[in-house]
Amino acid sequence: MNEESTKNCDWIFDFTATNSFSQGIVRAKLAKGIRICKGYFSDFGNLGVLFFEGDNRNPRIDDLEIMLYAQYKELPIIASWLQREQEAIQKTINTNIGIGCNSETIILADDVVSLHAAYFSGVIKNESKLVASKNGKIFLNKIQHEPFFSNSPIFLEVPELYVIESINDPSWQIRLKTGIIEQMKKEMGLAMPNETGGIIIGRANYKTKTIHIVELLDAPNDSRYSPGSFLRGIQDLPETIQEINDQSGTQLGYIGEWHSHPFGPNKLSSVDLKTIHKIKEDFENRQTNIPVFIIVVTPTDLLPFVF
Repeated sequence: MNEESTKNCDWIFDFTATNSFSQGIVRAKLAKGIRICKGYFSDFGNLGVLFFEGDNRNPRIDDLEIMLYAQYKELPIIASWLQREQEAIQKTINTNIGIGCNSETIILADDVVSLHAAYFSGVIKNESKLVASKNGKIFLNKIQHEPFFSNSPIFLEVPELYVIESINDPSWQIRLKTGIIEQMKKEMGLAMPNETGGIIIGRANYKTKTIHIVELLDAPNDSRYSPGSFLRGIQDLPETIQEINDQSGTQLGYIGEWHSHPFGPNKLSSVDLKTIHKIKEDFENRQTNIPVFIIVVTPTDLLPFVF
């Protein structure tokens, strides 16, 4: 799938629910102006999910998926769904029943399929009449069986993400939720003249070479600050990260660290490089499946590094 093969297309609809096809769409360079929609069933068929990418492919399908997961704090329905999904995945070793439409063995009643299909059809027809939105759109259709059979639609709108390439390895792309940069800049200003920093929460994808940032955690109370350095502490940090991991059904977690250089330099310092080397060794010993990811924030720049 490329620009030439899609130049006469207005829409691409992905209802395959396979990660490989979706990742192919994410990586593909498509014809300008094409609109992309992805839909699938999850939560044993009780949740229909429909994504519409924003204009100019920002937010993309993968952005929308991660931003949906990031709603686990605000929407209990998302947290409970993700937790059920993770519990079911852990149990599938001893069962033949699928949990989502990407499972070949999922069993769904005709009325459930028909209700989701009707909802998807209505939404798609309506969206096709509208001018492409700058924001991405997420439509959810939640089916309840108790105390009676019913459905509840939910609509979420996702603004453009800030997108930047890794300084040392441009094959990696960093995609930040709205407000993250402003939060870093604000914390840098409040800490001046000292350096400050914190933990980055999100998700990394090696296949698409993408890191999504959805949340920042403040530096632990035992962190140390000075005009020339920042030493991030560990007090209560493992427990906090584990809680995020559990509440989001393992979809989100620790992804890296950030710190400020309020008076420069606009690059990694010698201390930073030593810290990165130490973290990389630790990751290799623990066989951690994420890259070493660091952001340096200065008054004029946001400098991400992926190792």
